[in-house]
Amino acid sequence: MNWKPISTAPKNTAVLLFSEDFIDEDFNPTGVVDGHWSDDTEWTIWQWNGYQDCFDTINNVNPTHWAPKLSPIIKAEEDNL
Repeated sequence: MNWKPISTAPKNTAVLLFSEDFIDEDFNPTGVVDGHWSDDTEWTIWQWNGYQDCFDTINNVNPTHWAPKLSPIIKAEEDNL
């Protein structure tokens, strides 16, 4: 994965976000979550809650890095470039 500093993240689309704060040994050992810039003020993420078997929306988090969300089709096309 080609991680980029959070200061360069686009504010108009959902992206993959990383922070050591997102790491959970049982439910998210990679620290990678799906998220987006919300209301021009904060990062919002969807994080798996393994205790209740659902996703939680968490506002005002501080990711350190981001990466684009690529579909398998887009990724395959990039591999052929």
